[in-house]
Amino acid sequence: MSEHSHDSNGSEPRVFVDPDIGFSLKIPKGWLVDTSGQRGSKVILYHPDVEEDFRANINVLIHELGPLTADEYLTLSRLQVKQLTGFAQLPTDAASTDRPDTHIFEWMTDRATPPIRVRQVVVFSESRAVTVTATALLDRFENYRAEFGQVLDSFSPTSDA
Repeated sequence: MSEHSHDSNGSEPRVFVDPDIGFSLKIPKGWLVDTSGQRGSKVILYHPDVEEDFRANINVLIHELGPLTADEYLTLSRLQVKQLTGFAQLPTDAASTDRPDTHIFEWMTDRATPPIRVRQVVVFSESRAVTVTATALLDRFENYRAEFGQVLDSFSPTSDA
């Protein structure tokens, strides 16, 4: 796993590259990078500011599909989020119009402590589901939406490693 910058003067975002799984994504300026594998993640990007003992973050999880199809994986994910949130229908639950084999979920829950809002992009590549999840405090999510969008939009499989 590596992190590099396209621009030596620091005006361009850094880029995180995972050659093992084969993906890259942009790292917003000042964000911290954790590759320790905590919570089963490949990488977690943390906003530098802590608010109410919480840091806005973006994490990448890799799931082998095994016997599941992409549709079955999405159904399982949808059911887990519905159980977590208590919502019968998620605010955003749609195939991406910009990228094939990609699905977007957005949801919130006040059942978590603290209450959070989440935007997830699930990308299917060969026998894997790569889930990129942006999370912030429920009442502060909109403050991070632009940065979250830049990172989620920058996610790119570099191969089917």
